[in-house]
Amino acid sequence: MIKNTNIGLLDRIIRMFLVAVIFYAYFAGWIYGWSAYVLAFIAAAFIGTALSGECYLYNWLNISTKKRENKII
Repeated sequence: MIKNTNIGLLDRIIRMFLVAVIFYAYFAGWIYGWSAYVLAFIAAAFIGTALSGECYLYNWLNISTKKRENKII
């Protein structure tokens, strides 16, 4: 099975940076309560999509941030 990835390297880096910011904000005590739960869910989604390279929202919207390979046929 061929995996169809649609997230580019820069997009993955930005997602992981945002996850780091969310975790830092949580452990610094800047976020708490329901906002912490919502941001934890978003962070988990960002980690999953950054590691897998596939974003289902991008698939649904037919978007890709991955560079296209130039294939000569």
